[in-house]
Amino acid sequence: MSKEPTIGDIVDAMWRVREKRRSIAATEKELSSKQHRLELMLIQKLDEQKTTKGQGKLGGASIKTAIEPTATDWPSIWRWIKRHDDFGLLQKRLSPARYRELLEKYPKGVPGIAPFEKRSIHLTTVKE
Repeated sequence: MSKEPTIGDIVDAMWRVREKRRSIAATEKELSSKQHRLELMLIQKLDEQKTTKGQGKLGGASIKTAIEPTATDWPSIWRWIKRHDDFGLLQKRLSPARYRELLEKYPKGVPGIAPFEKRSIHLTTVKE
């Protein structure tokens, strides 16, 4: 029969998992950066050779082109969205930080937004 874990057991398990995730995140960040550098190198090499595809022993690659938006004048964008009633141009998410600021100014809240209390654990390292 195994004993029920104590609060301390659970906190320590959470700490170990967090540290493992931090290590994985650091590795992922390094690998992502390396992949980005290789991608730029490959695009340059493909452009130099006036081609859009290449292949190695393990995989193949091709240049993919897509148009992406870059905001240069938000007031103009907002006017266009309102005039054309096209809010689909925006991503549908709310800023929690801004919402908390607005709640301080408008205690009754913002119409159409329902607050909920998200609970989580703040984990710290015990210093010896």
